[in-house]
Amino acid sequence: MNNLAFTWKGHGRRTEALKLMEECVPLQTRILGANHPDALASRTAFFGWQTEQLESGASANKDPGV
Repeated sequence: MNNLAFTWKGHGRRTEALKLMEECVPLQTRILGANHPDALASRTAFFGWQTEQLESGASANKDPGV
C-alpha cells in the first residue's frame, strides 16, 4: 500500500495517494508497531502530504490582490 501510494503521488494522483496512505498508516502501526521504521516513514510521509495539500489549497484560495 505504501509503495502504491508513493507511485500514485509520483504520477500526480495526489488525492488518491493521500487516501491510500491514510489507510496504510494505521494498518502498519497495528501490525508492525508504532516505532517500526516502516510505520514511522509512512506516518511521516502521510503528515507531509497532508501539509502539502493544505498549503496548496491555501495558496489556491489566496486573493491575488493581497
